[in-house]
Amino acid sequence: MQRKHIDIDPHTSAKSDNKDDLDLRGVSVHNLANDFIDQVRDEFPDSAENTKIYQIEDLSKLDENGIIREKGKDTTCPIDGRQGAAYVHTLQGNEHVGPSSIMLSYTWEYTIGDIVDVLANYCTNNNLNPKEVYVWICCLCVNQHRVIEKKRKGEVVPFEEFESVFFKRVTSIGHILAMMAPWTKPEYLFRVWCIFELFTASQNDGCKVTIEMPSREREDFLDGVANMDGDFGHINKLFGVLSATDVENAEASYESDRTDILNIVNKKTGYAKFNITINTLIRKWVIRLIEDAAHSKLEGVADGEYDEDCAVFHRRVGIIFKRLGEYKLALDMYNVNFMMIEKEFGVDHYYMYYPLVNIALVLNRQGKYEKSLKNYTKALTIVENKWGSDDDR
Repeated sequence: MQRKHIDIDPHTSAKSDNKDDLDLRGVSVHNLANDFIDQVRDEFPDSAENTKIYQIEDLSKLDENGIIREKGKDTTCPIDGRQGAAYVHTLQGNEHVGPSSIMLSYTWEYTIGDIVDVLANYCTNNNLNPKEVYVWICCLCVNQHRVIEKKRKGEVVPFEEFESVFFKRVTSIGHILAMMAPWTKPEYLFRVWCIFELFTASQNDGCKVTIEMPSREREDFLDGVANMDGDFGHINKLFGVLSATDVENAEASYESDRTDILNIVNKKTGYAKFNITINTLIRKWVIRLIEDAAHSKLEGVADGEYDEDCAVFHRRVGIIFKRLGEYKLALDMYNVNFMMIEKEFGVDHYYMYYPLVNIALVLNRQGKYEKSLKNYTKALTIVENKWGSDDDR
C-alpha cells in the first residue's frame, strides 16, 4: 500500500476559501464503475479489471504519468492554483463528483475491479444511487502531481501534520468502508496505515465503520461454509483471520510512518488492546456476514418447509457460532435445522438425533443443564428405539 500522501502547503490554503470542502470531494461510484474503469480497460486491455492500483498509477515512475496523473496534468488545481490536479478535481457534474460520504480504506495492491465491485454492492445493498454516493479514495483524491514533486525533492510530510489532516478527514467524512481481500489472509490487516484508519474510526462515536469484501471472496467463503462437513479446515482458516491483527508486525511504505504509528498506539492504548479492537471489529463483520447468508437461505424456503441445503447450511453455521462462543446465534441456527428435520421426518425419526444433541451441547455451554439433559434424553431414546439399548454411539 502506498502511503496516503496529503498535500500540505500553508502558503496555498488562502487561495481557496473552501479548501476543506475541496479536500473532501469524492468520486461517485457511478464514475468509478463506468468512466474510470473504462479508462483502465483501454490502457490495460490484458489485465483490465484485474489491474492493481499501483499499476494504474506507478509512483516510482517520476517522469511517466499513469492514468490518474495524465487525467489532471493540464488542469489547474483548485486548492493551490497550480497546474496539475487530483483526478477528483478534473470531474464535473453531480453524477461524477460531490462531497464524500465514504472514505475507502484499502491497499494499492487491490484491483480496480474488486474496488468497484465492493462499492457497487454497497450501493445495491443499501438502496443507494451510485450517482449520489461519493467516495474519498486516496489515489484519486490526493493530488499525485504534488506527491511526485515531493518525491523528486526527497521531501516527506512531517508525520504530525500528516496525522492531523488524516484525523480531520476521517472524522469529517464520518464513514470508513474497509475492504478485505482475500478472506483467507486479508492484505489490509498487514498494512499499518489501514488498521490505524480502522482503529481511529472505531474510537470516534461520530464515525461509522463498514467492512466489505469483493463478491468472489464472499462467495468462496460461504461456499466453503456450505460444503464444510468433517473437514474443519475452513473454520480453522476463519479463526486465523479473526486473530490475524498484529500491529507490531504490520508494514508501511515508509518505515518512519510505521515507527510513528506504533508509538501512538503504544502510548494511547497499547499493542494488545489495539489488536483486540481490530480483531473484534473483524469478528463482528464475519458474524454478520454468516448470519445474513443464513437468513438469505431461508428467504427462498416456504415457512416451515424442509430444504436439505438450507437445513445443512444452518447446522454448519451453528457449529461455527458455537465455536465462536455465540451461543444464542448457534441455537437460532440449530433450531432451524431441528424444525425442518422434525417437520419432514417426524419427532421420533433417528435423523432427529444430531439436532437434539447439537442443541443440548449449546444449552450445556449456557449453563441450562436441565434443558440440556432433556434433549440428551430424547436423543438417547431415539438411539435405543433405532438400534437398541446396547448401541454405543
